[in-house]
Amino acid sequence: MEAITRQTIEETAVLVGSKSVTLAGQDLRDIEDLSKINLEGANLSESRLDKVNLEGAKLKGAKFDSAHLRKTSLKEADLQETNFYRADLRDADFSDCLLQKTYLGSANLQGAVLVRANLTEANLHFADLRGADLSEAIIFGINLNGARYNEKTRWPDKLVPELVGAIFERK
Repeated sequence: MEAITRQTIEETAVLVGSKSVTLAGQDLRDIEDLSKINLEGANLSESRLDKVNLEGAKLKGAKFDSAHLRKTSLKEADLQETNFYRADLRDADFSDCLLQKTYLGSANLQGAVLVRANLTEANLHFADLRGADLSEAIIFGINLNGARYNEKTRWPDKLVPELVGAIFERK
């Protein structure tokens, strides 16, 4: 089997279209730099992308169910309508990301940075937001039912998280 590299991923995406690319279950941590890559609609479920640079990547509609993206930089990435169900996103950086209609249900976002992210109509029900920074995020229509947060979680100005279903945890 040929080694998976950025080049092989991009060449395959050109041949078959990014929606047909499946990297499900693959360990991609050795690639390190996938910035600005176009993998719209690709399947990356259960993949390992910890510490990989995905800044400015085009990932609209991609699937990251149960994927590992700890300490991954996704700054300015297009993640609209992307699925992160039960993904490990601890300490990931989503600054200035497009996350409209993205599904982050039951995702672990402890310590994640979502500063100035557009989370319009995003679904974060039962997500773990302890220590996450959502300051200046756009949150119109967001679903926070059952999302957990703590005293270290930073919210957009004037938001009262309990009024939108989020649950405060003292620990």
